[in-house]
Amino acid sequence: MTTPTQKFCNRCQTIKNISEYRPSKTNKKFGLHSYCNDCMKAANKKYYEANKAAILEKAKQKTKEYKAKQTDQKHTEQTDHKTNALS
Repeated sequence: MTTPTQKFCNRCQTIKNISEYRPSKTNKKFGLHSYCNDCMKAANKKYYEANKAAILEKAKQKTKEYKAKQTDQKHTEQTDHKTNALS
């Protein structure tokens, strides 16, 4: 089977070079998304604008969790150093 050099975009209904498509793990046939990069970018922007508050809130929550985890690890390392120094 030969690899095609062009692919049809299901969103904008045009044929484009395969270099204009992102890789896809779920598409087993060619390993590319069914939408071209331009259409994916427009769809992602539209989704972000529609869900901006929720996306930003989730990012803030993940940042808090990350910082808390880092603080806990730092505290554990400091406690370990003190314990080793006393031994």
